[in-house]
Amino acid sequence: MQDAYVYLTISNGSEVRRLAHEYSLALYDLARLADRPAAEWEEADSIVYEPRNQLRTAVRTELGIHD
Repeated sequence: MQDAYVYLTISNGSEVRRLAHEYSLALYDLARLADRPAAEWEEADSIVYEPRNQLRTAVRTELGIHD
């Protein structure tokens, strides 16, 4: 994961780098849930979904990938 993050931050534009940073922060927030009961993991998806979606969209746009 760290290698992918580093690649994103050196090979893409400023918007993708900003979104990669936000996603990285969301992943650290997610890591804080690791020691909590499984019932509390329902919030995990909400922590990372939007930052991950925004990053994926920005990367695909920058690469010219349109579905």
